[in-house]
Amino acid sequence: MLGSVNEGEEAMVKESVSEEKEGSLLECSEELWVYLASKLLAPSELPMIQLGREILPFDLIRFVRDVSTVLFRESPSCQSHHDPYHNHFLIVNVANYVLEEIRSLNRSCLESKHLEKMMYSAVRSFGSSLARPFPKGKEPTVPTLSTSRIAVILRNGRSVPWNSEKILQAVLKAMLAQNMHGNGKELISEVLETIEKQAASVANRVTGHILDRGRNQIYLEEIQDCVEFTLDEMGLTSLRKLYSDYRKERFLVRRNRSLEASGSLLSDLVTPDLLARIDIASIGLSLVHSREEIAHFLVKTMHIMMNSKERAQTILLNARSLIEQDVEYRLFAARVLLTFVYEEVLDWSVQDGMLALKQAHVSGFSKCIQRGVALELLDKRCLKMDLSRLASLLNPLADFQFDFLGIYTLYDRYFLHERMVETTDGPPILSNSGKRRLEVPQYMWMRVAMGLSFLEPKPEEAAISYYSLYNSKRFCSSTPTLFNSGTTHPQMASCFGLTCSDEISSLHIDEENQCYPTGIFGLYAECARISKHAGGLGVDFSSVRGKGSLIQGTNGTGLGVVPFLRILNDLALAVNQGGRRRGVICAYLETWHNDVEDFLELRRTTGDERRRTHDLHTANWIPDLFMKRAARGEMWTLFRSNEVADLHDLYGKAFESRYLEYEKKAREGLIYGKVVRASALWKKMLEMLFETGHPWITFKDPCNVRSPQGHVGVIHGLNLCTEIALNNSRDEHFVCNLGSINLSAFVDLQNKTFFWDQLQETVHLAIRILDNVIDLTFYPTIPARKANLRHRPLGLGVMGWQDVLHLLDIPFESEEMIVLADQVTEFISWHACYASVELAKERGPYASFEGSKWSQGLMPLDTLELLEQERGMRIEVERTSWMDWDAMRTLIRKHGMRNSQVLSIAPTASISNIFGCAPSIEPDYRQLFTKSTLSGEQLWLNPYLVASLKKLERWDQEMFEEIKYAKGELGSIERIPLSVKKQFQNAFSIDPLYLVRAAAVRQKWVDQAISLNLFLGEPNLKNLSQLYLQAWVRGLKSTYYLKTKSASDIEDVTVSIKRKVREIAETKDVEVRRCSLSADECESCQ
Repeated sequence: MLGSVNEGEEAMVKESVSEEKEGSLLECSEELWVYLASKLLAPSELPMIQLGREILPFDLIRFVRDVSTVLFRESPSCQSHHDPYHNHFLIVNVANYVLEEIRSLNRSCLESKHLEKMMYSAVRSFGSSLARPFPKGKEPTVPTLSTSRIAVILRNGRSVPWNSEKILQAVLKAMLAQNMHGNGKELISEVLETIEKQAASVANRVTGHILDRGRNQIYLEEIQDCVEFTLDEMGLTSLRKLYSDYRKERFLVRRNRSLEASGSLLSDLVTPDLLARIDIASIGLSLVHSREEIAHFLVKTMHIMMNSKERAQTILLNARSLIEQDVEYRLFAARVLLTFVYEEVLDWSVQDGMLALKQAHVSGFSKCIQRGVALELLDKRCLKMDLSRLASLLNPLADFQFDFLGIYTLYDRYFLHERMVETTDGPPILSNSGKRRLEVPQYMWMRVAMGLSFLEPKPEEAAISYYSLYNSKRFCSSTPTLFNSGTTHPQMASCFGLTCSDEISSLHIDEENQCYPTGIFGLYAECARISKHAGGLGVDFSSVRGKGSLIQGTNGTGLGVVPFLRILNDLALAVNQGGRRRGVICAYLETWHNDVEDFLELRRTTGDERRRTHDLHTANWIPDLFMKRAARGEMWTLFRSNEVADLHDLYGKAFESRYLEYEKKAREGLIYGKVVRASALWKKMLEMLFETGHPWITFKDPCNVRSPQGHVGVIHGLNLCTEIALNNSRDEHFVCNLGSINLSAFVDLQNKTFFWDQLQETVHLAIRILDNVIDLTFYPTIPARKANLRHRPLGLGVMGWQDVLHLLDIPFESEEMIVLADQVTEFISWHACYASVELAKERGPYASFEGSKWSQGLMPLDTLELLEQERGMRIEVERTSWMDWDAMRTLIRKHGMRNSQVLSIAPTASISNIFGCAPSIEPDYRQLFTKSTLSGEQLWLNPYLVASLKKLERWDQEMFEEIKYAKGELGSIERIPLSVKKQFQNAFSIDPLYLVRAAAVRQKWVDQAISLNLFLGEPNLKNLSQLYLQAWVRGLKSTYYLKTKSASDIEDVTVSIKRKVREIAETKDVEVRRCSLSADECESCQ
């Protein structure tokens, strides 16, 4: 069961039903249907419902009403009972029976006629039998199945073992009370014996009913409901009424006791609004506190003189601090926030309740779009769509799956807003930025879907399909797409890559007579335009001449790349990303450049500050020849780039041959050359990487040799987050459009595998979405537009990998994980290629397809052999394959590809927070820590760990304190079994070679690169060198952050919330700049 409602709501439901003249559930108030829907065991993902030509979302409230209608038609015995508890027990059981059938079908869409047939079938085979009394002589006995496995969840959230004796005692007390009341004297022994036998019979039946449900957990209120049903079933109507009255009496006693304890403050500050928020936020959750306890906690730091905004902020901060009490409160706090967001945006009040929420969404949607167009925020094409139809498909219930960090991130940064003069009171605006939001979550998803559908033949149908992906958390576009889709400036691309030429500045006119700036200062202008529109940047500086180079025009000498990188550093600070994220740029330099030693020290905190770039990311662009010489302990020569200009455009054997020629010239004194030991330079790279986290290690030859587009250019560097490997030049700035599949949404828990059909469907829709972005996006620069429209590269990635492993009970450090990573990535790669072929059939192949590796029948796996040939050594990676790549080669040769590249695995720092899943392919950092994002800090406690410990009956406040004391590490906690410790390893306790191996088996299927964070628990130069050499040997194209652990990397801190709402002892990452786990700059790609 999703959870039980609180007793106050249950009493309200009873009263609303008892007022009905006929007692029929079909005539009850709307609140009852919400109550019954909250009782259902609904699957995490329900199919869409096809009603005629319309495709509608599955509405649980409507579903439970339909089940009750069928039940009354088919079951005369049900019609004869007017007691609401009798009927609601039947309805919930039948509805859950149907939901289980729906889940087993594993369908994404279901015809309404089929669903109706399932309801009738369920009632006939299951539901109606519940209403019939047992035949004479066939009294049920307690089933042989042991009840020891069943846990009873009490009102305070604590679980206790099942005890049939307690049911017997409760029924016996009620029977004795009834007989004593009737006789007015003590009972004779014969009557007492009869009562005891009858009570035992009732207890046996109740136990049988509970066991028939086949569940490991049952709520106390469910057992009491079942007792009433059983008494009615046995014809003990008067006794059932007495038992029901007793329950109501006990509820009133508990409620009054709670109110008395809370004191007079509650009467002043616990308003109907607050209680309504708590009721809405509690639906379907198993909270460890009562409604009144939560209310008291939310207002305990509030005072009467606060205005509405201050009260709202206080409630939210208190709700957020509850998260440390139990992981369920991360959803509760999110819903409390949602109620305020709804009130800010919609014509809805929390007092209107859940039943009015859908209509408020529907009626407000067109107003939101019209307002956005009037403010010149939204594209006028939005108004041309059938807004009424789209509004009718909005599903606000999906919002209840957000956790607090997810919904707060959306509210803080993603929702469209209008600027306004802030008032001191009025509707609660939760931030102090003078913004009024125009969107709620479902409006945002639909706006993004609409913006991606403008050029589709059937825009509404396409928008509905795309909306369903976002709404169900199966796929998420990158942050710039969420920011800007459907707007008047739809810059939806994530990544841009530029290469800098060796000249100060010039204007270039291309073959299409288009004029744009080039050179060093021309590059600054282009970078500023891109950063303004939320693009992350990778910039190659290898062609800029090094320090000491001759400048022929002035007969002077150059100062090298460092002064120019210093300007780029300040540009990143000056031009932020639309005011939402700081500008972020990564500079690349090839390892033979004579400024490489200074380049390595750019992020150091000591030395001449004029030669430091603390806000600029840096990355080494390393050719294979350097890695070979470093491994062999040989010498390495550094050159001035203006004297060896062609080296930057060569790779593989051609680079090696030309490099040897230049070394010969340097020895002869014809050109400049500085000889260093390759192993010493490699050691300095690793020392700086450990000390400052930069420059990152990326590999030039694997990127170029395996690139499908080697026939039309060279890859000179990667993007900001090291996963985009595309050509760039003076005339082409590479652009990539990103999106990621949430793998955790496709786990088949029953069969411990994936819903492969749903994953296939999602890949195809995601590729179509990303291809649409290319034609719809706004291009900040002319070379970016030229490159993207000519080559049409995509970057489809994944996230939620660690969630998948927890759901399937697979340890991260295991061979099973490696095999599954291989299978899943190959499956996605194959279907991404197939989706691109299908788009090529519909829309035509990309312009530069002819001559590409695709056109030659070379798939990503085939290019490993090319790399081995160029490198002259074997790539250490498994070559297992499960998909039919021969068939794919045939299809591509025949129809072409719509996109030059289709896969890249990005870090997903922001969108994984929105979806509430693990980022990218990373392991759990710790089981408890503080996440730091642009939207603030949030305590994160692994919900899978909590669920596992609850299942073992080992989760309590003491366990939480132990985990907190151990700073999120489980190894020292004796109460946690070894199997749990193995499943929930922290990133630093996992052998990093597993990360490299898993990345390598993925890389063979990925035509671009992988943003790979590496975690090293015991860092030293030997371990570092071995780790990065393994990354190179196994054919990886890049790495990203190195995260290291030291004795001082964590400290216990007290987080002070405004007005000291609550002091929470947390673990917080205190890492040097190099390792900031959640640094703002990590969110640039997504």
